Amino acid sequence: MSKILVVYDSLTGNTARAAELIAEGAKSVKGVKVELRKVDAVSVKEVSEANAVILGCPTHGFTASEKMKALLNKPEIREALKGKTGAIFASCRLTPRALKWLEKTLESLNFKLIGKLGVRGSPKGEKENMFKNLGKQVAEQIKSERA
Repeated sequence: MSKILVVYDSLTGNTARAAELIAEGAKSVKGVKVELRKVDAVSVKEVSEANAVILGCPTHGFTASEKMKALLNKPEIREALKGKTGAIFASCRLTPRALKWLEKTLESLNFKLIGKLGVRGSPKGEKENMFKNLGKQVAEQIKSERA
């Protein structure tokens, strides 16, 4: 069975909602197990064992949140993410600049980025479907890679 790990940081609940929608979309693909973890509760073992990792956080001061930066600056987490498949997402008030930081950081790890998505505030309406589709896309990709 393929495993997707969704790791997120959230202060107001907007990013948490996006993470839940992504997980819901990924779970819609049969044969895929999805784990949802807060950024400060994820282990290196979980990251290592996942077939795909989806990372998300709010935008703070035009960059990723401090907790997400701290996680992705840990050498053992960086090592566990090398060559993984996944996606990134961010919430914001103005511009989801955290996406840029996440993308640049993961690029250096040969991370295979399937998609990225930003949202102002909490995902509503069509944005909800976009987040679900991102999760589904990642799930279908890793399932096809393992077939």
